[in-house]
Amino acid sequence: MKALISSDIHGKTEDFESYAKILRDGSYDIGILAGDILDDSIATGELEHMFSLANIDPDELVPELIPADINENDFIEQQLRRLRDPDFPLMRALRKKEDCIREILRKAGKPVYLIPGNHDLTDWDSDDLLINIHRRRVDLGVWNLVGYRWTRIDRHREDHIRDMIAMSHMIDRRTVLVSHEPPYGILDSDTDDQGDTLHKGSKELAKMVGIRQPAWHLFGHVHRSFGRRGRSINAAFRIHRNFVSIDLVSGRHEMISAEPIPEMEPSRSV
Repeated sequence: MKALISSDIHGKTEDFESYAKILRDGSYDIGILAGDILDDSIATGELEHMFSLANIDPDELVPELIPADINENDFIEQQLRRLRDPDFPLMRALRKKEDCIREILRKAGKPVYLIPGNHDLTDWDSDDLLINIHRRRVDLGVWNLVGYRWTRIDRHREDHIRDMIAMSHMIDRRTVLVSHEPPYGILDSDTDDQGDTLHKGSKELAKMVGIRQPAWHLFGHVHRSFGRRGRSINAAFRIHRNFVSIDLVSGRHEMISAEPIPEMEPSRSV
């Protein structure tokens, strides 16, 4: 089975066009997207062009600073309530953007298995070709896919540990594990403002992977650590602008450069 993998495209329409064309035209069985499909904000110019929402105040479309006189947890809950409101301007825009990206991905005519990431605020519900595998196991014959979207900045450590315990029974040596976050110490290196190295992966995830030993572990999140190490692949697209082609049986992989391309004609379904 051959897969085209990416992560962290962050809503760039032309890059999704490139991904869908490569997936459609290549000898791929499936596509896999490991999160941050969209961004959690949309530029005013894009709003005017795509959504006809130019009358919305741009201040309504960006996260607010936490006021000094409010508890941080109360503020977060307040923001979450706003995001659940279907009439909240940002959510209206992001849902339209999700619809746009869905249409592009469907042109590939092949199943795309995905998980959202920490920048994805819309639901990404499954349909016949786009399948959300967060906390799910999907059997594909010899292989199975298991997904997990949350990072350590989205979950309390205790909840993260409970999640790992709850999903560990889904994972075996035929599993292609798709998480947004890397495991700690594997393709998770970044640098701080002083140039010191930081590891942004999850220790709980690393422990579970070490115990369950999935066939492959695919992820993104840390843009600077794109690449492959053994059976682990960081497919973060944002900086290196490459997709990853992988034959799950032989392990042969290829980095495929993305270039802006003209919009594709819709493919015929078979």
